[in-house]
Amino acid sequence: MKAAHLFAASALAVLAACNGIEFEFPSGYPTSAPTENRSVAINGRELDADDLAGFTAAYGTTLPAGAYWYDTRSGAIGVVGESVGGFLRPGHDLGSIDPAASRGDTGVFVNGRELPIVEWTWVSNVVGFAVAPGRYWIDHRGNYGYEGREFALGNLAASGASNSAGGGDGFWSSRYASGNANADNSAGYVYLPGTGSVSYGM
Repeated sequence: MKAAHLFAASALAVLAACNGIEFEFPSGYPTSAPTENRSVAINGRELDADDLAGFTAAYGTTLPAGAYWYDTRSGAIGVVGESVGGFLRPGHDLGSIDPAASRGDTGVFVNGRELPIVEWTWVSNVVGFAVAPGRYWIDHRGNYGYEGREFALGNLAASGASNSAGGGDGFWSSRYASGNANADNSAGYVYLPGTGSVSYGM
């Protein structure tokens, strides 16, 4: 594929740009000038010189050497084996994402990729409850729903704003479990990924 096809601005890309969604390099990856031996792969496919030039033209910067995964629906991008590191515009034709791209172990799949515990914890914190194992979608606007059903259950930005407004929320999480409780801990739940949740005082 040529750069014009990979990184050309689509209607979705323009819409995302208007909403302020921009590319950010994953942490720990300094920007670097292109070199002949620079190897960049996204979703298992190595980009050629034209592809890299197209990326620079579209984003005004170079992509550091490395192996990345990219989620075309949300625009999320990360280093293979890690969680989300930043965002591109959505809609680029960069191939299919590997379900194990982030070495997830939660049973929660978003746009085909299994979330690692750190992402699962973040999403659960944003929506205000432990996300149950299953298959979901999230788009570039933060809308989310069940895979195979196009109607949205909610929006991450709206949920985050609501849950950060106070009200006695007592969400907690660790590497192995998460839970929530009211202000005096008289009611709440504990959730173990792959096992289920146990509530009390409800």
